[in-house]
Amino acid sequence: MLTKSPNEAEAHYLLGSVILQLGRPKDAIDPLRTCLTHKPDHAPALNTLGSILSGIEEHEEAIDALSRAASLVPDDPKIALNFGRASLRGKRYDVGAKALAAFLKMQPHHVQAIKGYATCLAKTDRPDEAIKILLSSITDGIATPGIYETLIKRLLHAKRYDEALKQAEAACGLWPDNNDLLLAFATTLQFHKRNVEAEKAYKTLINRDPDNHHFITKFGSFLYDLGHWKEAEIIIERALELAPNSIAALVNYGRIRQQ
Repeated sequence: MLTKSPNEAEAHYLLGSVILQLGRPKDAIDPLRTCLTHKPDHAPALNTLGSILSGIEEHEEAIDALSRAASLVPDDPKIALNFGRASLRGKRYDVGAKALAAFLKMQPHHVQAIKGYATCLAKTDRPDEAIKILLSSITDGIATPGIYETLIKRLLHAKRYDEALKQAEAACGLWPDNNDLLLAFATTLQFHKRNVEAEKAYKTLINRDPDNHHFITKFGSFLYDLGHWKEAEIIIERALELAPNSIAALVNYGRIRQQ
């Protein structure tokens, strides 16, 4: 029979931590689980194990481990952040919203947490709250390309197209060389039927990064929507040369071939 011992627990936790530091996260799982067999309320082991499991898409077990860690140490920002991130990855948006809200009370200017929190709110049918959080962040001086990009996406999903265009123009003015923002601007222009400007934006993106299959696929999809099927086919074929397994490119190629 296994004798439960705090010393044994700590030894296995340290072993798992060392293995993780050596860049072998999967090999760290067993020592961490053994640690928790000896000491089920070992919060650092729960946090580390949960983070590893989230990274390898074992979402349910990851969320369970991090939930237990957060309940043991509710004022630990690292645990709260990991719990929120794992919940977001596992599409447990309600849980993620609570965890990230708790984290942001401790570290309110964390950009990735703000973006994740806004996503969780939007995914739980609270789009206006998500937009309010992002706008407040910008007002409070947390204006980054990522915050703007997330805000533009949320405004588009909420069908607040005029506001999305205003924010996209502002963001591109602040960071004219940012490709993600230019893509968001091109997408917003599409919603406004400003197709000449949208096409120019897409071509600028591809000139900047000619081997980016994501940008190329977006441009091909845009051309398809305009009814320019032959041009779209050429563009999407280029995307598939770069990324043969791209789901988005394959879907768009299938649409084109049906014409």
